[in-house]
Amino acid sequence: EENGLSQCEADYLTGWERLSGVLPNEQKKLLEELEGHCEDEALIAMGIALERGVYAGFRNFFRPDVVPLTFEQFVEEKLFTVPEMKQFPDYYEARMKVNELETELADQLDLFSREHLTSISYAWEERTMAMLRYGFMLGYQRAVDIIGQVEPKSAGRMAAAWWKVKRDTL
Repeated sequence: EENGLSQCEADYLTGWERLSGVLPNEQKKLLEELEGHCEDEALIAMGIALERGVYAGFRNFFRPDVVPLTFEQFVEEKLFTVPEMKQFPDYYEARMKVNELETELADQLDLFSREHLTSISYAWEERTMAMLRYGFMLGYQRAVDIIGQVEPKSAGRMAAAWWKVKRDTL
């Protein structure tokens, strides 16, 4: 870590600095548009993960006879594979737009500049994954909190299930 940043974020900043120094205005605008769509994609994904976390929490509580749903099964496998991601049209559209813009920009860059674009794209993928994990855990924790308020005696069992999901997710 450098200056409190992960290597991924440090590479992102380096990529931005280098590209902003060499790209013509048209390509800079395309890079800015790409980043805007990456942010949109991450926020849409976080909302999906939050909802799925709430559902997983309630399902795991009310269906103790079935194997608990994990983050990987319930979020990653659904959002990052086709055709599963198509069941989330807003996310799918955002992901396709990011892919389109990234390809369009990469096709205009030399090899050196593409490496920096890759660093920027990778940083956004890592940010999206962090937001997915956080959203899922917030949703699951919300389900635990609601069940604990309604049925306090069940809070212990639910908290144990929560910590198992949290441990398996991290």
